[in-house]
Amino acid sequence: MHRSTVDNQHNGLIGFEAMPGKDPTVILNAVPPDEPEGYRGRRRRFWITRKGGGVALPALLVAASVVVVLIVVGVSQLLPHEAAGQIPLGGGNGNGTVSDDNGQAQPDSSNPGSPSGSAHPSKSPSVKPSPSPSGGVSQSPSVPGAPPPPPTTTASTGKPFTPVAMEAESGAMAGGAASSGCTGCSAGRKVRNIGNNAGSVTIGGITVPSAGTYQLTITYELGQPSRTFYLSINGGAGTPVTVTSNVTDWSTQLNATVPVTLTAGGNSFKFYNPTANFAPDLDKITVG
Repeated sequence: MHRSTVDNQHNGLIGFEAMPGKDPTVILNAVPPDEPEGYRGRRRRFWITRKGGGVALPALLVAASVVVVLIVVGVSQLLPHEAAGQIPLGGGNGNGTVSDDNGQAQPDSSNPGSPSGSAHPSKSPSVKPSPSPSGGVSQSPSVPGAPPPPPTTTASTGKPFTPVAMEAESGAMAGGAASSGCTGCSAGRKVRNIGNNAGSVTIGGITVPSAGTYQLTITYELGQPSRTFYLSINGGAGTPVTVTSNVTDWSTQLNATVPVTLTAGGNSFKFYNPTANFAPDLDKITVG
């Protein structure tokens, strides 16, 4: 058994005995001092050892310090990886960042923010542009008793063909169809009252250099969503052409283009509607 003494700054000495316990625990028990009562000699340094020999207390303290240092270093190495991917709470400018596996800052795609750093949307009212006037050809109904038009091929001409335009009011009108003034129309006029069983207009004088397929552009005015022309070329069977509109007035020019088969030389175009319905107002036609 090893005993050590300390000076407790009082008369007499107090001794301790080191008892073995679970390492690195040291149990201290009070024992009678070795020095006689009233001893005033030089005090011995305070050393505590385990019973039966073993490591002294200073060595244990050094070992414990080394362990603590290793723990601190290990934790400091782990902290960046443990914190990876964490987003700081609180302030910021609305442009969040996250960290990748190497601790590098990456942009946070979940909150891109705004170019000015403000996350609030603009309250300025948006202005919707007015739609431009547009027309076109919609799916046409079949003509009672008339076979569908045969497939055609594009005309092959030896020289470029210059488009030819003709005003509707220049044609032959019948059955109630009549020319009418129109401020927005080509040449200031158009043909109204086409259809309703009898009204029609036939436009001639359009000559092409060779037979084949050409593009016919119909310029019309229509103040409702759709109406149907019937078109007969050179006295042939009529084909329905249903056109559309996105305006509500009857003076805005609209255009629809359809392929037509023409013969070399002059061709005539008859616009009508053999039903009780009216066709659109016709402004002009262009073959190109």
